[in-house]
Amino acid sequence: MEEDFLKTLQVRTELMKKLAIGQTALQIFDNESLPFFLCVFDLETLEFLTVSKSCKKVLGYDQSEMEGEKFLKFMANNIEAKKGLDAIDENLEKGKNVSGFKNNYKHKNGSIVEIIWYTGKGKDSKTFAIGIPKNN
Repeated sequence: MEEDFLKTLQVRTELMKKLAIGQTALQIFDNESLPFFLCVFDLETLEFLTVSKSCKKVLGYDQSEMEGEKFLKFMANNIEAKKGLDAIDENLEKGKNVSGFKNNYKHKNGSIVEIIWYTGKGKDSKTFAIGIPKNN
């Protein structure tokens, strides 16, 4: 169990280093009480690579339930999924970050949470994002 934890920590640390986010971000990723969540996702696979522990407070899911899963799985419906993909595609074509884009995600309890996204492009296909629930 400790070996799994250390491996997860090492992978997360390496990912943060690759994205040049640094030690402060690692501390933020471990903060469970934030009213927003941070994530790094891969634009090629559409998977969450890592999410902050505060995803539990915002969406009701533990990190382990989201990491490695396609972010489309957590969107409220196919229309929201298309909106998300279109926003990403449009901004990538223009070489811009997504700023203030909104779409709906499914909370683990079944309710809908509107998330406002702010993203920054990392290396390769990796993107760093902050998801802020609108009702916070």
